[in-house]
Amino acid sequence: MNQELIILIPYFGQWPEWINLFVESCKWNPGVRWSFYTDCGRPENSAENVDYVHLGFDDYKALARERLDIKFDPPDPYKLCDLRPCLGQIHKREIAGYRFFGYGDIDVIYGNIRRFYTDEVLAQSNAISAHPERLSGHFLVLRNTAAIRRAYERIPNYRDLLAEPRNMNMDEGSFTKIFRSSKSDLRGLSRTLARFDPCRCASLFTERYSTILSPRGWHDGTMNYPQRPARISLSAFHALAVGAMDQRSTCAG
Repeated sequence: MNQELIILIPYFGQWPEWINLFVESCKWNPGVRWSFYTDCGRPENSAENVDYVHLGFDDYKALARERLDIKFDPPDPYKLCDLRPCLGQIHKREIAGYRFFGYGDIDVIYGNIRRFYTDEVLAQSNAISAHPERLSGHFLVLRNTAAIRRAYERIPNYRDLLAEPRNMNMDEGSFTKIFRSSKSDLRGLSRTLARFDPCRCASLFTERYSTILSPRGWHDGTMNYPQRPARISLSAFHALAVGAMDQRSTCAG
């Protein structure tokens, strides 16, 4: 099957106990490829569409410093969440040939991703989030263009934020502001200019009701989350569920 989407996941330490379930759900999505950068070795379960690049945390930090020309030497791998907006640029060589790339968490069980992210949806989108108000760190899809890969450079003081050892919520906070127009941006000239901005146009923000026990509620508007297995169409659990309230900005032309 032709693969247009690659998911990049740097992960260091040790695999969680559910990693084989995660890999199994990847296996059922042959139209998507996952690429891990990790020191955890190969899980017991394997899938043809899941690759592993074996390197240590220190080596990966050095790779990020070299390819981004930044200061980056955090003591904790959790800081890699802040590096997510930069992954397309760090791995520009590795994702060449893919029309889309993305990143995400591994506390996820995927359903049929391409049932939701169809050719039509991808063709109309530069960024696809699983939340209506912000970019979703647990699963985000981005178009593989120079403007999108380098969008992180528009984050004010991004070099200082990456040099800070603490997590600064860049993936869901600062990065969102590059793609999500504020109320003031939706007026007058700013609104017109946003239609020509690849980061502001064609961005799909959709609530997928994917995180169980979230205060935002379940897909039926209640807090009645399922207590036992149910026949619900999902593209991922804690990643993507049947969505409503699509909010998509529109490109000019």
